[in-house]
Amino acid sequence: MYPEIDLIVGSSMIGYISELIEKRGFYANKRKAFLYSHDTPRNLLTPGHYAYLKIAEGCSRKCTFCTIPSIKGPVKSRLLESVLAEARQLIEKGVRELILIAQDLTMYGIDLYGKPALRELLAKLDALPGDFWIRLLYLHPAGVNRRLLQAIKAMDKVVPYLDVPVQHVSDKLLRLMGRAGGGKKVRWVVEKIRSGLPGFYLRTEIIVGFPGESDEEFQELLRFVEDARFERIGLFRYWDEPRTPSSRMEEKVPEETIEERYAIAFEISNLVMERAQERLVGKTLKAIADESGALGTFLRTPYDAPEIDMGIRIGEKLKPGHFYKVEVTKREGLNLEGKVKRGGNNR
Repeated sequence: MYPEIDLIVGSSMIGYISELIEKRGFYANKRKAFLYSHDTPRNLLTPGHYAYLKIAEGCSRKCTFCTIPSIKGPVKSRLLESVLAEARQLIEKGVRELILIAQDLTMYGIDLYGKPALRELLAKLDALPGDFWIRLLYLHPAGVNRRLLQAIKAMDKVVPYLDVPVQHVSDKLLRLMGRAGGGKKVRWVVEKIRSGLPGFYLRTEIIVGFPGESDEEFQELLRFVEDARFERIGLFRYWDEPRTPSSRMEEKVPEETIEERYAIAFEISNLVMERAQERLVGKTLKAIADESGALGTFLRTPYDAPEIDMGIRIGEKLKPGHFYKVEVTKREGLNLEGKVKRGGNNR
């Protein structure tokens, strides 16, 4: 069909590219999926002081709007020893923030050990020597339980920040989305984080305009966003991802309605986040310098993941990758300004 194409390789076949080129096969996605390890050559694409540490590939969840399981297959966890080895390598290179990622961190280890092993992994990472942060991204609400929250609370290096994508709170919408646990589980997770991990910032992701979303369910979502007081919110308009179950659903919300709902949700989300930012004014926080230039330095607090969240701007040049104590002096919208606290141990 396409004579100019010699080889089509799926994203899970990276480790076999050389072999496949030699054999000149046309389509190759039937082998056991490649999963990189601490021995795989790697160049950091992030600044040298933080790095994403992938602990698993693929996903076994059944979200109807997502193509990841069909592209990458079910969850494939890295061996705990391999993750630890890579973490040590990164720390030795000067990385000060390890950002654990997977499609769902809570499912880590279930394919290897017969049960989730995130708690065991965190305990071993937390015990590694050095002055560094551990940040957790993407915890599916269905996989969050009391034991996991208690383990996180006991860690010294895990920052007080959790990313728990709830997507919605309506039972009907969550069922249509294929999100296990439903609205009751979502509310339970938020309540347990608030009561059991005081001081933790909670980031979430929300979809507006999913097929079948009524005005009443949209209003229910808005009330939940305000009641939950999420400190960080990623807001998304629903759109049909090709070949997903949701793309074939009826009762599509009209595009103009999605835009209207997005605008309303955006305004409310910003107000909720601004209140959270205002609570930081006057506080002194440990922050890591990300970028420094002629106009000053941008630092991130423990409550801010790189690339997706906010930070603090100060009017002096600091060394990127170093920790500083910073007093927050001002808020403008979602942006913060501050000054470095001098004297004593500033790290």
